[in-house]
Amino acid sequence: MIRPVLSLAWCLVAAAPLTAQSLAEACAAVGELTVGQWAQYQLTSPEIPGGATMRFAVVGTEAVGGTEHYWHETTMTGAMGEVVMQMLIAGYPYADGDIQRMIVKQGNQPAMEFSAQMMAMMRQSGAGRNPAQSATDDCGAATLVGTETVTVPAGSFDVLRIRPAETNAGDLWLDIDIPFAIVRFSDGVGNVMELVAHGMDATSAITETPRKMPGMP
Repeated sequence: MIRPVLSLAWCLVAAAPLTAQSLAEACAAVGELTVGQWAQYQLTSPEIPGGATMRFAVVGTEAVGGTEHYWHETTMTGAMGEVVMQMLIAGYPYADGDIQRMIVKQGNQPAMEFSAQMMAMMRQSGAGRNPAQSATDDCGAATLVGTETVTVPAGSFDVLRIRPAETNAGDLWLDIDIPFAIVRFSDGVGNVMELVAHGMDATSAITETPRKMPGMP
């Protein structure tokens, strides 16, 4: 469930500059990442009893080979507790093989960083596979349904509503003034994500120094 939601998040970021001359141009204008931006959502799904909350944030930068990269953080909280995942990426779109570093923390367990060996294996297995690219293509083929006002836990927003070309893909309600652009998502079969809060003051949810995961034998 997490990967489709992350791919959805990319689609929303890619679609954010909706003041461009066309939706295709908007999707081609990759969303800019700004340190501190965050957005939190309430997620309801038949697959997640009791629902969950999900928070996307950009919590820092780090240079890799002379190029600035961004620490993108996803925090998911549900019946099984809290899971925080941080990825160091150059920007959107990115392939699995482009992730430079990855840190995961579950509940009260120590934060663990993937070893260099594990990252190398992931890059090798992910070479040529870009989970964000299909979402970009879907965005370019989407239909702009129109403008409307939608009310979610964070309040009422004047939004643009778009509909991906895929059958039963659901609708997206977007506001370009919201970090990551998403205000609401519904796939029409019970999976709904609605904005709860947002801001520009995000800090890392992981405050400890991560331990290195042991390498594979």
